[in-house]
This record gives sequence, C-alpha cells and structure tokens, in this order.
Amino acid sequence: MYTASFEVGAFFLLLAIVIFSSATRGRQYRAPKGLRAKVLNQHFVFLILVGSALIATTASVGTVYIELSAQKYSETPRYFLNWLYFFFHSTMAVSFTLYIMDFNGTFTGRKWQFYLLFWTPYLISEAIVILTPFTDWVFYLDEKLAYHRGPLMPLLYGLSAIYILLGFFFFIRYKKAITDFNRKAIPALILLAVIGVFVQAIWPDVRVELFAEALAFFGLMVLLEDGGGEIDNLTRVFNRRAFIKVNRRLIETGQNYWMVLLRLRNLDLFSRFFSGMDMERIQMDVATYLEKLTDQESVFHFRREDFALVLPNAGPEDVKLLAESIMHRFRQSWRTDDVTATLEVVLCPIHVPDDIDSLDELDHLLTFGLQSEESGSVCLSREMISRFNRMAEVEDSLRRALEKRTAEVWYQPIVSSETGKVVSAEALSRLSDEKLGRISPEEFIPVAEQTGLIWELGTYVLEESCRVMSQYGLAALGVEYMELNVSLYQFMHDDLTDVFDRIRKQYGIAPEQLNLEITEGTSTVATDTIHNMMKTMNKKGYTFSIDDYGTGASNLGRLMGSRFKTVKIDKSLLWNAQQSESAEKLLSSLIGVLRSLNVNVVQEGVETEEQLQLVRRYGGNLIQGFYYSRPLPEKEFVEYVRQQNGQE
Repeated sequence: MYTASFEVGAFFLLLAIVIFSSATRGRQYRAPKGLRAKVLNQHFVFLILVGSALIATTASVGTVYIELSAQKYSETPRYFLNWLYFFFHSTMAVSFTLYIMDFNGTFTGRKWQFYLLFWTPYLISEAIVILTPFTDWVFYLDEKLAYHRGPLMPLLYGLSAIYILLGFFFFIRYKKAITDFNRKAIPALILLAVIGVFVQAIWPDVRVELFAEALAFFGLMVLLEDGGGEIDNLTRVFNRRAFIKVNRRLIETGQNYWMVLLRLRNLDLFSRFFSGMDMERIQMDVATYLEKLTDQESVFHFRREDFALVLPNAGPEDVKLLAESIMHRFRQSWRTDDVTATLEVVLCPIHVPDDIDSLDELDHLLTFGLQSEESGSVCLSREMISRFNRMAEVEDSLRRALEKRTAEVWYQPIVSSETGKVVSAEALSRLSDEKLGRISPEEFIPVAEQTGLIWELGTYVLEESCRVMSQYGLAALGVEYMELNVSLYQFMHDDLTDVFDRIRKQYGIAPEQLNLEITEGTSTVATDTIHNMMKTMNKKGYTFSIDDYGTGASNLGRLMGSRFKTVKIDKSLLWNAQQSESAEKLLSSLIGVLRSLNVNVVQEGVETEEQLQLVRRYGGNLIQGFYYSRPLPEKEFVEYVRQQNGQE
C-alpha cells in the first residue's frame, strides 16, 4: 500500500524553501520584466522549479489520501490530481535544466534553432499529458478507480531524462563558469535526486522521489540562491559581485557580447564640497538614467565611481548609439534638490572576446583602462583599449617573472673620474618574455607601480644585488656600494627597513654597502612618512642618492638640509653644456656647490672623451655612462670590474 509520509515531508520542505527563499531574498530580488528576461533569470527559474515541485507534491499527497479513502470521493478529483502531478513533474525536468544553464550562463546567446530544439521535448511532454484524458497515454483509472500506467508513460520519463542529461552536459562542458565549490556541490545534489528516483523505481510504494528532489532543491537554495549580496544597497542596481558572476558565465561559455564601462572621473572632487547625501543622490540618478537607457538587468554599480552596462544582445551600432547618448547626457548637469554637478565620464565600450577574453583581462582593464589624459568626458577608442591590454600583458609577464625568479638584474658601473676604477654600480631590473620579448623598464616599471608589484620587484632587486655582492666578493674588488632604485610606493611600507635589514644580513652585507636612489621628483613630494623612513634608515647606516637631478624643481637648500650621500646629475645638463655657454656655467657651478657640500657627484650620460674631460674639469668625481660601460648581466659585470680594477 502506498504511503504518503515521505511526500508529506517533501511538501513541508518545499513550502519552507519557498518561504525561506522569499524571506532571504526579500528586497534584494527584483522580478524580471518580460518573458525572455524571466527565462534567463536564475532565481525566477528556481521559483518555477520549486513551485512546480510543490504543486506536484501536493497533487501526489492528494492522490494517496484519496486512494486511502476511495469510497468518499468520485473519479474526477482523483483523476485531476494525477493529471496535475504529471503536468508539473514534466515542468520540473525542463526547469531543472534551464536553472543549470542560467546558473552557468549557457542559455543566453544561442541561435533560434537551439531554443526550438530545447523546448520541443517539453512541449511534446505537456501535449501528451494534456491529451491523456482523451487518449489514456500517460495513465487511466479503471471501473474500480484503480490506477494504471499508460503506454506513453515511458516516453514521458524518457523526455524528462533528456533534460536531465542535457543539464549534466552543460554543467560539465562549462564547469569553469562556476566556482570550484559549486562544481562539487551541484553533482552531489543531482545525485541525491537521482537516488530518490532509483529507489522509488525499485520500491514504488515508498514514494521517496519527491522527498529526495525536495532535499536537492533545498541544497540548491542554500548553496546557489544566496542573492542577497548582489544588489547595491544605494543604487538598487547589481553590484560588483553580480558583475563578476555574470561576466564569468558569459566569458567561460564563449559568448560574444558588448560591455560599456563608465567611470565618473571627477566624483571625488565634488565629494569635497557636497554632502554625503547629495553625492548618494547623484549616484542614484546616474543608475536610474542608465536603467532607463537600457534595462534593469544590464546595469551594475561595482565601485563608488564605476558603473557598467552588460549587453549580451547588442550589436556594434547599438553600442555606438548608446555611447553617444551617454556622452550627450554627461555634457549636461546633474541636479539634486540642493546642488548641481557637471560630471565627467570616461566611457569604455568593450567587445568580448575581441577586446578581452578572460576575467583577469577585465580586471586589468578596470585597473588601467578607465583613465585618460584628456580633460572632460571621453569615450575611449579601441586602440586605447589595446594599449591597456598591453599593460595587462606586461603585468602578467612581470608577475610570472617574479614568481619564477626569471627576472634579471643588470649592473651599470659607476667609475671614479680620477682613477678610472669601478667604485659602485647601479642595479637595474630587466624583463624578457617568451611572447612579448624584451620589455623596456620604461614600460614595466610604471605598471609595477600602478599594480603594487613594485614592492616585490624592489625586494627582488635588493636580494639579487646582495647575493651578487656576497657571491663574487665585490667589496674586495673595489666596489664600495650598490645603488638601488627605491620607488615612492616602497616607502609607503612600514617594514621597508626591516626587509633591507633581513636580506642584507642574510648575505653578510653592511648597511653602508647599500645606497638607496630616489628620483628628484620623489624627494620633492616626499611626505613626513617618507622623511621619517629616510631618517630611520640613515641612522642604521644606509645612505641615499638623488637621481636625475636638474630635471625637476632642483633645490640646493633641500640638499643642504638632507643627508644625501650622492647626487646624480641628469645627462641633459651635460649635453646642454656642450651646446650652450650658459648651460656650461650652470653645470660647472652646480658641481662646484655640491662638492663643497661634501656630496658625491655622479654625472650620468657620459658617452665621449670630450664629455669625460668636461666633467673632470668641473670637479665631478664619479662617472656613469656608455663611455665606460652599458648595463651588464652579473657575470659580465663582475668580469668588467676585475679588468677595470686590475684584479684579474
């Protein structure tokens, strides 16, 4: 005899899922508009899936109850409940597959033939169920109201099986579109439902199938339906989490689509003058405008000043018109109750996969791409996007080189103008890539500074320099110290001194053997934090140089008040001195004053005998330039030192 205990349990579990899901999503869930948007909405399809299961379970419980009390009921309600069960059970199968495809993003961007094939088994199933009262294809009741299976019931289950297999296929085929945890969790939940079907097939009276499916749906709700964090609390559009999830699905499933990124470049400027409430109102107005321009499913607000439009069904002309509309709107003012602001926007239309083809590239574009040297509102060209992609490639190359320790450090000798011997060297990082070839420091150093890799790069150069000094005994060869370039961003780390101490001690290097080189621009904008760090390192024995002196706001007074061991005079001053009498006097006076302050003077860019004699005549005591040597790899550098210093 049939028992309804498992199905009663399934009913209450499914009812709890509906209530709990609605309560947790609450205000965060926005019902999509239009049939197409509903079909593509993961949560809406989940509600259809659970709702179908709830109705099917209710019908099944009702049939069992009627069977146990057959004398009290007529044929009609019993027949109707059985019919209702099969109608919604077929809906469960297609809803399950649709849910999986919505979850990993594989249902969008298909040709019409795919959608026709997708819906055909479901339409056939429902047609069979609808016609059953006239054909007895799925089931029928005999004169004694006994239930019997119809001839097409195996076909009905076979069509449902097609959807289960299809769901498995798209799950496995595009598993990269979801997180590692969900790749493991989803098969386990599906297996639970399949076990329920298998058990009921062997022991039909147990009727455990719907309960197992309800447990699986509960797991889906807990693991996959946490949508509460996908809506921006301020603007009520989708947030960064949703932005990343949508793009992961679209990219990993090979979709071709357009995206428009927007950055409100001067929003911070207005925040200094307007109240927080006014700034929030402006952001809300921008979000509302973008929703009206497209639709609510396309708009994302993932940082205070950053918005995005994801447009899976747009063409290049659509995006062009959209960009023109946005640019036109931002040429006008944005007004709130109390203030008026003229916002400047950087607009960046992107096509996937032509412009980017991974989440990493998208992240790089968000880091580098939404910038422009032009004033006012700007729509970036495809060429500019290519340049930003190049920066992303350089970052990846630098990151790999640092992780695998394949980055090189070359050394350019610094020679005494009196003896011609090497007394120091400047450590210079070099980067090569199998794909990109040799990458100029002028290209990868700014990328390192923008991405924070400058800290890892600086530490790497420090360690390599200490290793070379220790391994080859450079001090015994006459190399007194090593020049190390230190970026402004490295000074922002509180543990800069600790890192220098740890690494030099590891290789037995004294603080006096490391001279930290900063640019004149850095010394000009140095904050109290940087000055304090320099004082701390000075006390420990480290020394400092100013590089490229003469190219910025040169200030002798600042040098007199600082503890700089060396000043490097930019090559442009030397080269100008050969062409102009006034420039020659300037260089001569500058070197004279610096030497009178007991500061070492390194003249950069010395390439000819004439330039060398000029520097010697003015009193410059150290020379760096191609006249003596270009930057050299470590072994060639050591050999050069031995030859130049007579240590062969």
